[in-house]
Amino acid sequence: MKLRAGSLSITGRFRENNEDNCYADPQQRFFLVADGMGGQSAGEKASALAMEIVPRKLQSLD
Repeated sequence: MKLRAGSLSITGRFRENNEDNCYADPQQRFFLVADGMGGQSAGEKASALAMEIVPRKLQSLD
């Protein structure tokens, strides 16, 4: 079975920056979405950190 994945995230009408992130594992074993919780302090940093740490941890389970 062949699987194609894509993502789209928009800032919306009320925010100046987009704090959301997504990740697709190259082997297509998992997909991640991190919502930066707009309006909260450092939401974009938390979202980016999740995209850095979680894939690495999941891949280490192999």
